[in-house]
Amino acid sequence: MADLAKPTWNDAMEAYAADAVDYARDTYGKVLDFSPESLDELEAIAAQLHKSFPKSFLSKFFKPRPSDAQLDSMSKLLGGYLGEVIRRKMGGSWNINEEFHALGLQLAEDD
Repeated sequence: MADLAKPTWNDAMEAYAADAVDYARDTYGKVLDFSPESLDELEAIAAQLHKSFPKSFLSKFFKPRPSDAQLDSMSKLLGGYLGEVIRRKMGGSWNINEEFHALGLQLAEDD
C-alpha cells in the first residue's frame, strides 16, 4: 500500500485557486491565468457577486442572501486565487498564523 503524503496548506490553496479558474470560466466566461493582470478579472467577478446579493427587504424576501457556507466557499475560491497569484509571483507559502489563528500567505524573505 502506498504511503500518501498529507496534503499541505499550499496543496489546499492551489486546489481552491484551480477551482476558481474553473468557476470563472464556467460561470462568467472569464480567463484566470495566474498573472497579476488576471486580478482585474477576479475583481470583476467579486463585484458581480456582490451586485447579485439582495439589498432591499423585498428582494431578500424573494431571493435570500447566500448562506454562510456559500460565502465561506466563495471566499476560499477567490482568496485562494488571489493568494496564489501573489505566491507564484513573489514566493512564499501558506501557513497558520498562530497569533491570529488564521491561514495566511507568508512571503519568501529576501536574502
